[in-house]
Amino acid sequence: MKRILILFLKFVLCAVALGALAVCAGSLPDMLGHEVAKSPKTAWVIYLFLACVYLVFALFLTGLYQGFRLLTHLGESDGGLQPSIKALRTIKRCAMAIGGLIVAGVAVVMVLAHNKEDDPAGFVALGFLGTLMSGIVAAAAVVFQRRLEKASLKKQL
Repeated sequence: MKRILILFLKFVLCAVALGALAVCAGSLPDMLGHEVAKSPKTAWVIYLFLACVYLVFALFLTGLYQGFRLLTHLGESDGGLQPSIKALRTIKRCAMAIGGLIVAGVAVVMVLAHNKEDDPAGFVALGFLGTLMSGIVAAAAVVFQRRLEKASLKKQL
């Protein structure tokens, strides 16, 4: 049963990664290309946004890959405590970096949306939600990392 659960979780991670890849490689450049064509004077903002999205995407994929490795190590018979701790540490750092980039992006939008016509409330709410989610992932990674470190210390004694 444990092997089936780990295999299912690996499948879910792969499906999430393929979905994110499809959005970033397929529809996102097309959507932003239409926006650049509409307003070429502000194209630099759109390209900056696209660069930040791809940076967040790279961090997200790194976190997913580390989750895949974590599941692989947990599926082994010896448990692979040290590689699992390292994977959780990397997941935590990726989640914290994603949260920081989202906060920075929201701050930039707040500065750029200084007209009365622009209302960034929806974008700010989505940014808050993304930051909250990445914070939850980072906190969970810390909890699991500490549990594995304690188990590693008990195993050494």
